[in-house]
This record gives sequence, structure tokens and C-alpha cells, in this order.
Amino acid sequence: MTTKRRCGRSSAGRHRAAARHLADALSAYQDAATIAAGLAKADPNNVQSQRDVTFVDERLGNVQVAQGNLTAALASYRASLAAADTLARANPSNAKLQHDVAFFEQKPATSRSRRAIERGR
Repeated sequence: MTTKRRCGRSSAGRHRAAARHLADALSAYQDAATIAAGLAKADPNNVQSQRDVTFVDERLGNVQVAQGNLTAALASYRASLAAADTLARANPSNAKLQHDVAFFEQKPATSRSRRAIERGR
């Protein structure tokens, strides 16, 4: 598994999502998630590989929201937040990782709010 391959699958997901080909985008991001997780597991000290996992999970959540699957989106957002939080705690002086946590913290709230609105609350 190479970083180039993972990035290619993630890029394919972005392009498909932008074109509203959501099933294809979801598939591309699922592939990217598998690759990113494998790279992160193979080199647990590589901060960028660990960070890539968080962003692929977030992008999966974005596609799931667009598909109306808010339960799955919430799970994806929570996974990205958990991974980002773990990474930030292990690297407290890395401002980028601290920012990532703040970014990912707002995603589950957005998903829950949208679900409540759609239920008429």
C-alpha cells in the first residue's frame, strides 16, 4: 500500500462527491480508509499516516450526510474525532493536531443537528 494509492482513492472520492456520484464517492473513500488504516498500522509512529485516517473518516461522514445516512455519518465523525484526539494527546506541542481536534469536534454536533431538523424538532 502506498501513500500515492491512498491519496488517489481519496481524490477520486472528492471528485465523485463533487459530481454528486455519492455511491461511487463512498466506495472510493471506503477504499481509501482501508488503505490509510493499513499504512497507519504499518507505521504507528508516522504522524501523517495517523492523521490521514482522521480525514478519510471525516470525508466518509460527509458523503454519508449527503446520502441522508446520518447514523453512519455520526459514527464516521466520532471515529475521526477519536483518532484525532488520540493523536493530539500523543503530540501536545503540535498545533496542527490540536486544531484537528477542534475541527472534528464540531462534526458530530452538525450531524445530530441535521438529524433533529429532519425529524421536525
